[in-house]
Amino acid sequence: MIFNIKEANGEFLAEGVISKHTVDEFVTLCQNIITKTGELTINIDGVTQIDRIGIEAIKALYDQAIIKITKFAIVGNGCKEIYDDIKATTIAA
Repeated sequence: MIFNIKEANGEFLAEGVISKHTVDEFVTLCQNIITKTGELTINIDGVTQIDRIGIEAIKALYDQAIIKITKFAIVGNGCKEIYDDIKATTIAA
């Protein structure tokens, strides 16, 4: 499945696979949304798979949001695992 992000009521629904093959497109779309709106809430319910590179990209977007004091949230099925991974990495650093 080709990766896509659709806007719905201020939330952005990610669909498809976030992997080494789609991560550049994912990051570019997210950065464009953050630049345009000043925030990003991304729903991952439509994501069928996230590989390690996809998780690292989400972590990088999160780190950028903290630096720029931008609202950034991941919601949907699997978001707790992503936040736990981000939190574990932050504590280890």
